[in-house]
Amino acid sequence: MKLNNDYARTVEKIHVPQALKEQVLAAARERAAGEGKSRPGKYRARPRLLPRLTAAAILLVLLPVAAYAALRYTDLKEYLSRSGMEDLQAVEEMNALVQTTAPEGQTRQTEDDGYTWYENAYARCAVTEAVCDSGSIYLAALIQPVSEDFFLIPSGVFLDDAVGNLGLPGVTSMDQTVAEYAASLGKTPVSVSVGYWWQENYLGGAQDFQCYEDGSVSIFFSAANITGQTQFALDCALVSVTENMDMEENLAVRKEFQIQIRDQSTIQETTFTQFDPALAEDLGAELELLSVTLEQTEMGVYASFRYREAEGSEGFNFALLDSAGQELPGLPAGGGYDHRENEDGTFTETKAYQNPDSLEGLTFRVRRFADGEVFGPYTFE
Repeated sequence: MKLNNDYARTVEKIHVPQALKEQVLAAARERAAGEGKSRPGKYRARPRLLPRLTAAAILLVLLPVAAYAALRYTDLKEYLSRSGMEDLQAVEEMNALVQTTAPEGQTRQTEDDGYTWYENAYARCAVTEAVCDSGSIYLAALIQPVSEDFFLIPSGVFLDDAVGNLGLPGVTSMDQTVAEYAASLGKTPVSVSVGYWWQENYLGGAQDFQCYEDGSVSIFFSAANITGQTQFALDCALVSVTENMDMEENLAVRKEFQIQIRDQSTIQETTFTQFDPALAEDLGAELELLSVTLEQTEMGVYASFRYREAEGSEGFNFALLDSAGQELPGLPAGGGYDHRENEDGTFTETKAYQNPDSLEGLTFRVRRFADGEVFGPYTFE
């Protein structure tokens, strides 16, 4: 059995050290070599907030949030910094692009703290920060309970999870569950999340959360910018789910609203079509690299590799390297990665990196999915 290329490309999107990605792919190849044989094991079902709904229905009404509660954030800038943004000056420049004002002409439900709030029966939500450039979108949403009767938890957190995982100040118990903690407060647990769409296209990305002492929750979101526009609207949905809520009830309390985003970044673009001759010597029978475009903004560098594979190829991926031959650190979380097949049968892989000190001296490497062999580094000519 061969390693599924879609699986390998999914691993590439994950914001973890490259060495860990290599271990995951190596393990996957080992499983594939075993022709898909599985080992028996035990599985313990975990009670969710939606016991009546099918898995498909859950995908429709509950938008998952990755739980990295060990870190605490106060705003989008700190989230980006602690998520791996190494250049603090770059974080400052990204934060300068934040748009917090309500779009002109939009109906305001409630407005205070300088934000526009939208609420349902359980919570109210404001998108407090938004940063974007041509390749990435980063958003911060603040969610507050509309009553002291409700205890908000980010979706992706389960009722039987340890309450200490929420990162609440002074609440560190790993023995008491979220359900037990909410009950001790005399409150009803409500799972909350925010989803984003552009022209009916759901923005799948990475999410993280922060819970606060006052009962509010911040949800930080990052994704590739698929709009191709410098000014655009995002449709948003505040989703609130209680235990035993059915689909009809969920849709009834779902609150939809819209925000306007404006890309204020500047772009410097360079395209290369000539490369180190060693590339053709190593992979000429399998791969033809047609062009590499480096698009640099205040937020980072987007490297787009356009290539043609030989028939029957197992697939390839690429990495941009610094002058020391190390892959540049990626942009935090889900921003910027894309892989697509073009109309002419070629492929384009785009990866997002933090800005290096200089674009001079950058090289790249190629990895073959079939066996994990790495080729390069190669220079731009």
